[in-house]
Amino acid sequence: MTLICITSPKGGVGKTTLTANLAYTFQRQGKHVTVIDFDSQDSLKLHFGLSFDDTDGVVAEESQHSNWDNLIVTTDSGIDLLPYGRTNRKERLNFEKYLADSRQLEEALRPYYQDEDRVLLVDLPPGHSVSLDAISRLKPIFVTVLMADSSSVAVLPTIENGDFFPVEVESDIYFWLTSWICVNV
Repeated sequence: MTLICITSPKGGVGKTTLTANLAYTFQRQGKHVTVIDFDSQDSLKLHFGLSFDDTDGVVAEESQHSNWDNLIVTTDSGIDLLPYGRTNRKERLNFEKYLADSRQLEEALRPYYQDEDRVLLVDLPPGHSVSLDAISRLKPIFVTVLMADSSSVAVLPTIENGDFFPVEVESDIYFWLTSWICVNV
């Protein structure tokens, strides 16, 4: 029973790329992997070979119900993906209202991580969000992605003093530092 959320107080740190890589890693270990994109950039699907022009997804389909099976796309690699979908402001706000009811969210997510051989990875948007607050109530493992740079160091106090994660988060927070190597050719 594994629910892992990948988050960061800032964007552009490799959070979505890490989510995709973790999905492939767990799949190679024999786990049934489902990946859900709660980031409105809707770019996680690109890591699994779906087109950016594909507009379907959990938010775009007004899926404020407890069964998301019909929205799952099984990728060529065998990983199940639930994209965010291309949306407008009204759809995003309606989805945030849905997320505020943790019972509905737990009911919708439970089938994807309740068995021992299943792993659910959730790619959260950067910064504070309704989805971070909602998913926190389900007691997931959090992987917080930062870069080895000054702007990531600047947000560490926000995490350390408890201002980034909701009160419900007590433990199981891990950090992942990414670094970029620039080579002048």
